[in-house]
Amino acid sequence: MLFTNDMCEKIRENTNKYAEFVKSATIDKWEPIGIKKWRWKPIEDIEELFSFIAIILIMGIAKLPRIKDYWSSNPMLGNDKVKRTMARDRFVDIYRFFHISDRENEVSPNDQSFYMMRKLDPLMSCLRSNFQMHFEPYPHLSVDEAMVKYKGRLGIVQYMPNKPVKRGIKVWALCTSFFGYVYNFEPYCGKRDKLPRNDNGLGYSVVTFLTKNLSKGHHIYIDRFYTNVVLMKDLLKSGIYASGTVNTNRKYLPTNIKNVKLADNGSSKCFQCIEEPNLTCTVWKDKKEIFLLSNGAKNEITTVKRRIGGNVSYVTCPKVIADYNKYMGGVDLADQYRKYYDISRKSRKWWIYMFWYYCQ
Repeated sequence: MLFTNDMCEKIRENTNKYAEFVKSATIDKWEPIGIKKWRWKPIEDIEELFSFIAIILIMGIAKLPRIKDYWSSNPMLGNDKVKRTMARDRFVDIYRFFHISDRENEVSPNDQSFYMMRKLDPLMSCLRSNFQMHFEPYPHLSVDEAMVKYKGRLGIVQYMPNKPVKRGIKVWALCTSFFGYVYNFEPYCGKRDKLPRNDNGLGYSVVTFLTKNLSKGHHIYIDRFYTNVVLMKDLLKSGIYASGTVNTNRKYLPTNIKNVKLADNGSSKCFQCIEEPNLTCTVWKDKKEIFLLSNGAKNEITTVKRRIGGNVSYVTCPKVIADYNKYMGGVDLADQYRKYYDISRKSRKWWIYMFWYYCQ
């Protein structure tokens, strides 16, 4: 359903092409010294490729230290289903030459149209379409950064100390709040990505890109990196509600909001925009003041549980902030589920780490 026949047919063709390219570039070096014979046989049909992907997924369920252990004669290691599905040498050959994009059409890094994720672009486009075609998301979604673990040298590697995976490739993701279903995504590629840029900042571009195919009436939750007044207004025009923590130095945020100081824990204030009545800014005192911007929230009060000195107490809290804490964790939930059946292994190819991420 997600790996379509058309997509696997492209991968089959491009894998065969890449194998022939490697053969033409290296066979002359091998034959004179007799290192080994060229044993590659082209992939004839996509069923073999489906079997290859199935084995990769099994490796995430039944973890073993090395790939060859799945074909081991040791009953403590060997996996009979894997053995019956594909021979070890055949799996290793496909794994070695596995290629998603057409190498003949790849452009040089010096070209203006160069895209860092060019090797994965066909797969990414297919998955985006299928993720959105086969699932109608629930009303509440969140936008956040997911991290794909990678410690090699690569210009787009990011360091995020507050994430469980602190160093790797960042992926912007839009996920459902309760089940962590990834509805849309886009890897971070610096300035050479596919995000539409404007004067409203990177956060604005990320959110508008991820929500462009989202139907009206959904409510998304974002953090202070993305939240600004212009974004909230434009999302409302598109029929999408949003709530997000906001930095007090954001443009167009009034001075009287920036200078708010609340005395007691649980106290709050709500400010309403005169020009756009649906736009509100709520300030709530927890351990410190929390500022939250919303384009469709009502000024309602609820209670939240706090533990102070071993004792449980209930403090008043604006419902929009309680909802934010409830629905913001969709991307973290997706990362958590992905970690349960991790299929990643060490590789010299950075893009294969992204392929594993998309498989999960």
